[in-house]
Amino acid sequence: MVSETPGWRDRVVDRSIARSTETLRARGLGPATRILEAALALSRESGGASFSIQQVVDKADVALKTFYRHFGSKDALLLAMLEESILDSVNSIGEKALQEAAPIDQLRIIVTEPLLHVETGHSRYGLSVVREHFRLLELFPDEMERAVAPYVELVESAIVRCHESGTLVSVDAHEEADLINNLVLSTYHRLRLKALKDPPAVAAEQCWDFCYRALRPSERTVASSPRLG
Repeated sequence: MVSETPGWRDRVVDRSIARSTETLRARGLGPATRILEAALALSRESGGASFSIQQVVDKADVALKTFYRHFGSKDALLLAMLEESILDSVNSIGEKALQEAAPIDQLRIIVTEPLLHVETGHSRYGLSVVREHFRLLELFPDEMERAVAPYVELVESAIVRCHESGTLVSVDAHEEADLINNLVLSTYHRLRLKALKDPPAVAAEQCWDFCYRALRPSERTVASSPRLG
């Protein structure tokens, strides 16, 4: 299970420290967490990210200056929401995957689970993930890379276990995990926007079948030692 701290929390602390003392470091995440939870609640209510900063601070019961001290902009808040949503999902998926003994079954769950639950899923603010993802990716590529890193790491670790058990052949586990992440993310977006005719269960099985066929030993020729790091 992935347990790394979301990057938005580090950014909040950094902003707090830039304006105050070490005392704020210990207390700084309290208002930030209330702001985040308020934004998530508003997003669930509206089904998107159309809420205003003023609505967030009213719901969180904090001053407007407190919002800007911690996040600086609505986009920074949306990044935090995205990171929390992804990490929450990854932890849940990781826990379910580890209930399986065989690495190949663990990887299958990791690949298919986000798609099987696209309608009700682990995402804490639904369509906002899809609608904001590419805009934020263009504006904040480094932050977005960090946001999806927990899922990539979860896939990578499962690929390594499959390779070590002899069920799959990995040439570069990190690169393969990144490609799988892109496939799953693209399919998730299309399902969430109802741009695919296939139901989630069929789309999930198609994604898994493609990943399995790409990595299974019978269909890969490895010319050099695998790079698993």
